[in-house]
Amino acid sequence: MTKSDFIYHEFVNRRPETMTDGVVYVSFQLKVVVHMCCCGCRNPVVTPLNPEAWKITFDGTSISLFPSIGNRNLPCRSHYVICRNRIVWLPGFTEPSLDPDRTYRGMLAPIREFVSNLIRRG
Repeated sequence: MTKSDFIYHEFVNRRPETMTDGVVYVSFQLKVVVHMCCCGCRNPVVTPLNPEAWKITFDGTSISLFPSIGNRNLPCRSHYVICRNRIVWLPGFTEPSLDPDRTYRGMLAPIREFVSNLIRRG
């Protein structure tokens, strides 16, 4: 299993028969984003798009998908954000935390680092 740090996007009208690692397939027609898990486990990840849950932005060259993708039900239990076609890795899901504030603080550090790097690069 090889973790991805970057992902490409492809706009499609329907879910592809076979999916390629490192590609996010976006269907506005079906209101869904699908991809193979970025941890490399080869499990498909389906993200429904709607204003109440996940939102996608396209800046003309890259996509961002918020909030995070938490694969709690997959064996890998991976957790990440797709931001400008980059994968921002967050702490994976292990056992339920007894302290939700601690879990939240753990998620913020990688996001802050990523945003700081983006700002420095301009």
